[in-house]
Amino acid sequence: MIRRIIEIVLAIVIIYMGYRLYDSIREPVKWQNEKAKRYAAIKKELLAVRDAQIVYKGEHGHYAKNFVELRYFLAKGKIKKYYKLTPANAKAVPYTYVNPADSVFGKSYNVYNLGFVPFNKARQTFSLTILTNNGVEYMEVADPNPFDPDDPLSIGSTVEPTLRASWENK
Repeated sequence: MIRRIIEIVLAIVIIYMGYRLYDSIREPVKWQNEKAKRYAAIKKELLAVRDAQIVYKGEHGHYAKNFVELRYFLAKGKIKKYYKLTPANAKAVPYTYVNPADSVFGKSYNVYNLGFVPFNKARQTFSLTILTNNGVEYMEVADPNPFDPDDPLSIGSTVEPTLRASWENK
């Protein structure tokens, strides 16, 4: 009788320890999969912000100071689209005005979502820092609350004039 109780208790302990071992392997894999999914979306959004800022700077000579200004430019602004002139149409106007969002992202892109951190239920925006030093403008866009604090994502820098992404350095 006691032997039977010990066997049952040991079976329960073995099942419990097996589950703990399985869970200890499953959790890091689950976390890595979630990180990969989130970081892919965040990288895509950071690259979109970079592209939008490049177009904005090309048109205005400086970066947009905030996302509201950048979104408004993308939605309502106009940029020149140049055409190559041939001798047959040499008297034609060499450019036309187009919507920046349509030109950069395509017609289906929703500019009003630009700058928001994906997977953030509070609709938090990326941090946007614009500095000018000796006439050179520096821009950095970063995830203010990264999923993995040891691996934050950002575009640009406030210490050097670059628009390189943090993951492009690796």
